[in-house]
Amino acid sequence: MSKKLALGVLTVIPILYVLSFLFFLDRPGARVAFLQSVHLGVIVLALALMLFYLVDVFRNQRVPSDKRALWAGLLVLGSVFVEPVYFWLYIWREEANS
Repeated sequence: MSKKLALGVLTVIPILYVLSFLFFLDRPGARVAFLQSVHLGVIVLALALMLFYLVDVFRNQRVPSDKRALWAGLLVLGSVFVEPVYFWLYIWREEANS
């Protein structure tokens, strides 16, 4: 699996988790300990992805220099919802922008 594809999969995991968590939240018999450990793992993943994308914003030459602060703010405020957009525009489509 390519690095880009792996990053893309990791990027959408927090969104998929949020949607599945909301769906299974009110189900009786949910295993609380299991859900807590998965929840903690997704939180750590989301924080690691945010850090990765924040560093990438300032190192990636495809991001216009006048929009780097904007992207950094969006990534901090929008986090898991903005990361897939950034991934699509500046990482996945790398060859098309070069």
